[in-house]
Amino acid sequence: MQRPTAPIMASPEASLLIALIHNNSESRCPYIRGRIGELCGALRGNFAIQTLEVFFQPEPVPQTSWMSFARDLMKWRLERRWKQYRELPTRSWATDIKKLIRHCACMYLSGSGAQDLARAKQHSTLELAVADKHIRAWTQFMESGAEWMIVFEDDAVFREDSIRRLLDLLQDSSLRSSQHIYIDLSGGCPCDGIQVDRLETHRDASFRHFRKPVTNTTCTYLISRPLVGLLLEQVVRRPWLRLHQSDWLLNALFVRLEKQGLDCLCMHASPTIFSHGSVTGEYASTFDQGRY
Repeated sequence: MQRPTAPIMASPEASLLIALIHNNSESRCPYIRGRIGELCGALRGNFAIQTLEVFFQPEPVPQTSWMSFARDLMKWRLERRWKQYRELPTRSWATDIKKLIRHCACMYLSGSGAQDLARAKQHSTLELAVADKHIRAWTQFMESGAEWMIVFEDDAVFREDSIRRLLDLLQDSSLRSSQHIYIDLSGGCPCDGIQVDRLETHRDASFRHFRKPVTNTTCTYLISRPLVGLLLEQVVRRPWLRLHQSDWLLNALFVRLEKQGLDCLCMHASPTIFSHGSVTGEYASTFDQGRY
């Protein structure tokens, strides 16, 4: 379900779709809608702007144990592939399988893991709802005709210089000369935590540059139309990828696209252009409140 918030304009030269992913939170939406409105005002005149809100989700019902187990298996396999993608050393298959068996025995066969399992089943439903909203935003982006899309989750927080820095980025000539673009704008996890140093090519005053696309979180990111087309093609061909949460969905898609020789301009804003409010403490995680 979508909620247009501005007249649709189209320009093949410089067109931008700004998508907001949320759950109609009364504590978050007024702020982020207002700041996106300011951003649109600053960008108009230089870009044809469209806006989109993606917010509908079914009432959250905890996943079954079987679904939680299936997602655990997928995540375990993807974590191994993601390590290889980042050129990190991997443990032996035997060691990794033993670790998986211990986890599953504790979570699904032992009474001591009942509380953790209940929490995981609830979070699983919410994670799938968020991932589905990102996929729906991607689809609407492809139908909009816009050239680039910026995705905001509702816990994004504007900094004092966010609008100025974003305008500088959008006017950068490298965006014009690159077809596949993925730029993380708000981070979330500590840089050391995502362990992507081996893929970094260089840094400048505002960005870290990578030779492969890598994710941090999906709080705020800029992405190009050709790249979204490739992502959706993979999701349609392999619908089970929808079982990943949004950031791991991107990880899984980038791993698969590497085999196709994807050439992608990937940058992470450093310092970030926006803050990830659920990480910095400006917002409490809605996952802990049982909804997204």
